[in-house]
Amino acid sequence: MKIYLVRRGEYLEFKNEVARVLDHFESNFSTEEVVGEVSERSAELVEKGVTDLNAYPGEDRETIARLLPEIEKGLIAVRRV
Repeated sequence: MKIYLVRRGEYLEFKNEVARVLDHFESNFSTEEVVGEVSERSAELVEKGVTDLNAYPGEDRETIARLLPEIEKGLIAVRRV
C-alpha cells in the first residue's frame, strides 16, 4: 500500500535587519509540517480540492475532517512516501 503524507505549507518572508544584512542568502523560504497520513484515493481528492467528506474513504475521514477548512483554502497538499 502506498502511503501519502498530508502536509501544510507556509511561505515565510523576513522583513528585518538580519534579512537585509544577509541578503546574499535567500531571505525567504517555505516550511512544511506533516499533519497526517492518507490513502492514495484520499491524496487524489485532496489534490483536486474535494470538500465533500463523504467522497473520502472511511479510514481517512477523521484526518480529512480535521483538515477540511485548510483543504478548502488550498493550504494542504500531499506527498507520496
